[in-house]
Amino acid sequence: MNGQKLGELLMDADIITKRQLAKACQKQVAGDGRKLGQILVELGYVTVEDLTEVVMEQAAKAKAEIEKSKPKPKS
Repeated sequence: MNGQKLGELLMDADIITKRQLAKACQKQVAGDGRKLGQILVELGYVTVEDLTEVVMEQAAKAKAEIEKSKPKPKS
């Protein structure tokens, strides 16, 4: 994910607030063993579609960066 964490991606996309992310992270610290995305969905802050969209967008950006850095074939 290009070094960016899920919570940061969701905040950058204006899907969650810093306070919402902090609440979900507090649940993890308190022993909730679920992944952050699962907690955010359970709290009603995001939908599975929101998560999918953000991750797919990041994947597309990463792919574009890889393609850009590949050497061009000589003709």
